[in-house]
Amino acid sequence: MPPSWVWPRLVAAALVNTACASRRPCRDTSQYGQTAKFLEMHRGLVGTFIEFGCANGIKNSNTHMLECLGWHGVCIEPVDTITSRAHGLKGAVCEPGRESVAIVVANKDGLHGVRPNLNPFGALATNVKTVKCHDLGVIREQHGMNNVTYMTVDTEGNESDLLEAYMPLDWVTWLQVECNTVRECVRVRGVLMHSFKIVHFFPFDNRRGGGDILFRRRFD
Repeated sequence: MPPSWVWPRLVAAALVNTACASRRPCRDTSQYGQTAKFLEMHRGLVGTFIEFGCANGIKNSNTHMLECLGWHGVCIEPVDTITSRAHGLKGAVCEPGRESVAIVVANKDGLHGVRPNLNPFGALATNVKTVKCHDLGVIREQHGMNNVTYMTVDTEGNESDLLEAYMPLDWVTWLQVECNTVRECVRVRGVLMHSFKIVHFFPFDNRRGGGDILFRRRFD
């Protein structure tokens, strides 16, 4: 196996080669470099992904670059229009058995959610929209994903509730979770601590106090 310092160069080379082959750049569009960091740590072959809350599918998406690199997966978004993605679902991932959920729509993109934290961004709620619920088991079956290499969860407020509803998530290897407050980060860690370990943290600015946490399944 190549030494650790080689992997970032291999990832960069793969991006260049893929971009040349497809005649389009495979760039990391995630907000804090989450995708590039995940690829650096993953060090594996092309895999599968599920992304909750992918906005328009490009800006701030944690999986846009993966799809460009040949990964297979699906992104789900309740409000914004998904563009340039092979498999985009309108609606929200919900607890099993639920048919619809109320989403608070904000006046700024990427902040719509069940319990969004709008104040730090100077954003306001404009209305509440009821959207269709999607079950993770159904999504996996429809898209042929028995196992998911990378799942990223950004629902603006109810991440820990959703994760708890689907535990033990033994079909996921890497799990990226946004938590908008310190309290929600603690709850997410509490839900996942017995099955997943934290491998990286992407802090938000001080006004928010939360961050994006990258977990990896415990295999020991």
